[in-house]
Amino acid sequence: MRAAALLPGLFAAAAAAQSPIYPSASGGTGAMARSYIFHGATGLDHASQFVVPIFAGMPIGRQFFLDVTSNYAYTEVAGSNGVVEQLDGFTDTQLRGTLTLGRDVAVLSVSLNLPTGAATVEQDQLSVLGNTAQTFLPFYVSNYGTGFGATTGLAVAHPFGAWNLGAAGALRYVGGYQPIRGVSGNYQPGVEGRIRVGADRLLGERSRLTFGLTWTNFATDEFSGQLQTGDFRYKPGGRVIGELGLSHQVGRSTVQGYGWAYFRQDGLTTDDSTSLQTGAENLVHLGVLWLTPVGTKVVLDPGLDLRLWYPDRDYGGYLVALRLGARFRLAEMWTLAPALGWADGRTTTSAGEGPVQGWSATLMLRVGR
Repeated sequence: MRAAALLPGLFAAAAAAQSPIYPSASGGTGAMARSYIFHGATGLDHASQFVVPIFAGMPIGRQFFLDVTSNYAYTEVAGSNGVVEQLDGFTDTQLRGTLTLGRDVAVLSVSLNLPTGAATVEQDQLSVLGNTAQTFLPFYVSNYGTGFGATTGLAVAHPFGAWNLGAAGALRYVGGYQPIRGVSGNYQPGVEGRIRVGADRLLGERSRLTFGLTWTNFATDEFSGQLQTGDFRYKPGGRVIGELGLSHQVGRSTVQGYGWAYFRQDGLTTDDSTSLQTGAENLVHLGVLWLTPVGTKVVLDPGLDLRLWYPDRDYGGYLVALRLGARFRLAEMWTLAPALGWADGRTTTSAGEGPVQGWSATLMLRVGR
């Protein structure tokens, strides 16, 4: 029930603080579809999602930028027993203001989560949220709605010799809400804090190296009412993400290699009589992207990714994904970006394990620079 990120792009804004950001108003929409087909003893037949994103942003003055994002999403999960569960509607709306401080050396961000999505769902729809919120098989939308929330963050960057160094910190608060319709009770997420540090530098005249490290910690979540009899709390485990990237120019093309590793510690579940540590997870992701211009208005961007999953310190599966995409510059301010993807791997669920195949298709239209 937690958002996957506190301030999307916060560190990226700091790392780019030496160049002008948000030069003009921009916006866009599109369509994104993704589906996974399961086999073996997973207990699932398929999990599919269709999303229409909506985003827009505009500068206000020379140092302030305001942007808003939301989605319409339809998600369907079918079990191997033939039972199909669905969830559809708009997600929460993210409203963010970004203020550049000084001579582009610091960025202050304030983000509001407006509860326009479905925070309260039917009990039989919980498995839909559970299957799309897990970290191994990625979905475009992992959370439809929560309570009202606010996030504040500060990012700074400064060159030191050949290196550009940056750091960012953020705090997120989400108000309590009733997660299950017809079951009285309140879920109050704990405050979330995040610190990110990173650096990048040029290697020769054609390559750039980047790396980063993110640490996230949480206060205790609290459940009340009929959601849980007696006293029940959950303290999520801390999380660390390490990132590494290397880009190299080959003629007019650019090859980007990247990787990240996600480590989550055990969380602590406490009720009236027992305490139980669960939820440890490791995830490793490696990928390569090839950006190739064709003429002056088309850029091809195929990519290949590998993901390895270790839930509760045991091997849980792998996923290999191939992506074929392109960006078409239709006019000076219009860009169309179609992409197709295919994936193959193996996964583990609470019911068992088995092969999984997937496909994805996107078509995005952006106006602005």
